[in-house]
Amino acid sequence: GTLIDLCGATLIWRSAEGLSYSPTYKQLEQCIDNLNAGRPQCPVGLHTLVVPRKNSKNTKPEAQPFVYLNCGHVQGRHNWGNLNDNNGSKTCPICLCPSSVAQLTMGTEPGLYTDCLPPEFCFVPCGHMASERTVKYWAS
Repeated sequence: GTLIDLCGATLIWRSAEGLSYSPTYKQLEQCIDNLNAGRPQCPVGLHTLVVPRKNSKNTKPEAQPFVYLNCGHVQGRHNWGNLNDNNGSKTCPICLCPSSVAQLTMGTEPGLYTDCLPPEFCFVPCGHMASERTVKYWAS
């Protein structure tokens, strides 16, 4: 497969065989539901995190999961630890590593996924979640 970025619009090309392994939209929705049903918890603020659906505005700000891109720790949104640089970097409260952060989201375009395994990895720097196999597929 190939991803082509045309000034912000992303084109995707996958073979028919590759697409045959992709999950359905309903399977992706179920994957998000299963993840949220596990009630993942912020290790710092100790509140439940909710992986939002694309363009969802109903999630409370502190419940939105964010990943520290340098260390990979995931926490809820907070306004402390800012490094006051031009990149919006923060200090990770777990390992104290300075890092930029990205909100974790799960896209719902089935053609981007190679399977329907749990989304335990994310792309850097955008924060889109996917399975290890999917992330490695597009990273190679």
